[in-house]
Amino acid sequence: MEFISEVVEIRDYRDEDKVQMRTVKVRLAPDAKFDYKAGQFAMLAMDGFMLRATPNALKWTSYSIASSPNQQGILEFVFKIKESNGFSQFVRDNLQLGMKLKIRGPFGNFVNEKSMPHLILVATGAGIAPIIGMIRFLLQNGSAPKTTLVYGFRNSNYFVYKEELEQYAKTNQNFTLVSTCSKPDSKWQGRKGYVQESLKDMRYDDPGNTQVFICGNPIMVSEVRRLMHEKGLPIGNLHIEQWEGA
Repeated sequence: MEFISEVVEIRDYRDEDKVQMRTVKVRLAPDAKFDYKAGQFAMLAMDGFMLRATPNALKWTSYSIASSPNQQGILEFVFKIKESNGFSQFVRDNLQLGMKLKIRGPFGNFVNEKSMPHLILVATGAGIAPIIGMIRFLLQNGSAPKTTLVYGFRNSNYFVYKEELEQYAKTNQNFTLVSTCSKPDSKWQGRKGYVQESLKDMRYDDPGNTQVFICGNPIMVSEVRRLMHEKGLPIGNLHIEQWEGA
């Protein structure tokens, strides 16, 4: 099913005088019934961004949903801007408040449908999108198990949802935030390195009762998957969403 939404909020994350990351909130029509599960994705399109081979047809691009299903009528997306003449660059250069985004969905099986005592969430960059959707949903419902988020990014300017995630860590005893910079700037006072290194330092007392959700760049996903297998995590407890953005 296709929906028309209105852009109601844009937040940019800048580095080296350029917008590198952008979060966008859209509002659906009051009668729209867009029912989704935390972790799923949608297909997005915008007037003016067309298929190169078929210039009169819109190009649709997949993006994970960052909002919680509890936020009725509101959807949120995270864009990592790539200088490739793709959809993220078009959004950066053209999208403004009040404009329309076309949406299809929801799609995908990157969802938490098991109840286990431990949850490890791993993300890099814009891979935080489906992960924060899960966190928001679990915390809002008061149903979060013991949850650890390991989130990696280039430097402090790429720390998407910093204030929100740090607040969750302060106010929810079941939620632990491990944030790490791969190329830290002078402002960064936290952990340095890649998420793989942070995960190696963690204890895994009960891998059979632990679920792991991983979303981010392919190299990270491959290395974390191998590490989790080495730690004894059953293959059915490992869930992966891998993409490189557009």
